[in-house]
Amino acid sequence: QEAGNPRAKDALKYVVLANMLALSDINPFAAQEAIAFKEEKEIVAMNSLRSAYEANDLVSFERTLLDKSSRILSDPFIMMYVEPLRRRMREQVLLVLVQPYHRIRIEFVAKELKLEVSEVEHLLVDMILDKRVFGKIDQINGFLLLGGEANSVVEKKYDALEKWTDTLSSLNKNLGARVTL
Repeated sequence: QEAGNPRAKDALKYVVLANMLALSDINPFAAQEAIAFKEEKEIVAMNSLRSAYEANDLVSFERTLLDKSSRILSDPFIMMYVEPLRRRMREQVLLVLVQPYHRIRIEFVAKELKLEVSEVEHLLVDMILDKRVFGKIDQINGFLLLGGEANSVVEKKYDALEKWTDTLSSLNKNLGARVTL
């Protein structure tokens, strides 16, 4: 892109947005073309948004997003993708938050994400169905029980491998018996 092109700044903002939505590790600000805009207020705000996103810092993410001086939400195209971006950020923070636990209170997760318990349950249901979280929701006691499905998948793999090796052993014995006859 040319630095003098008035749409280049918008294109850079959209590349950053798409990059975050796609869970990409590529940093669009490392490109030579982006350096020309690094001092622009909107680009600084997008960089701050990306930094908060990478650091799983939900508070900074929301603060940057809602900062009127950054004018992120004044762009109608970006405004269309704010909710999916917020959801992606919440999912990312949720994954990091629940990772060390086998059992965690949904109420605690809701407090950390600054959401209602029902919203967290809905988010968790979607993530469980998408197989991004391996666990079950205990709604009666208000817990997320982690690790159940991931372990059963691993167990199924080992069971299949064991059956396969048993079959190969049986085949080997049968072939060995035929050769000696």
